[in-house]
Amino acid sequence: VRFHFGARLTEITGQDGMVLAARTDDGEEHPAHDVLAAIGAAPRSALAEAAGLEMAERAHGGGIAVDASLRTSDPHIYAAGDVAAVAHPLLGVRLRVEHWANALNSGPAAARAMLGQEVTYDRVPYFFSDQYDLGLEYSG
Repeated sequence: VRFHFGARLTEITGQDGMVLAARTDDGEEHPAHDVLAAIGAAPRSALAEAAGLEMAERAHGGGIAVDASLRTSDPHIYAAGDVAAVAHPLLGVRLRVEHWANALNSGPAAARAMLGQEVTYDRVPYFFSDQYDLGLEYSG
């Protein structure tokens, strides 16, 4: 595996349905048998948009805009998980996190808020990745 930072994929070449190489905008041709293109995900917020809820800016990840208690622009509707763009009180930005831990923790927090409890969803985002024999973890 090789990483080519800053290069953009321009073409995948092949023959008889098999990949032979990937070309990048720096003029390089990289022999390959397989290509993985990771293009991200978009939140499914059409229902919330149709309901007139405030949306977060797409430039910042989109999603349903919620306050620190996971309440939307309609005081009777809450959003949690990776569709919620939380006004994060510790980081000072609206943040939408696509990670299973966010879904695991924000749902119960939204439920507590719905029950009238004082809730501030301020968990610091956590991510990890295993790359062969190396493990990466970070918070923030």
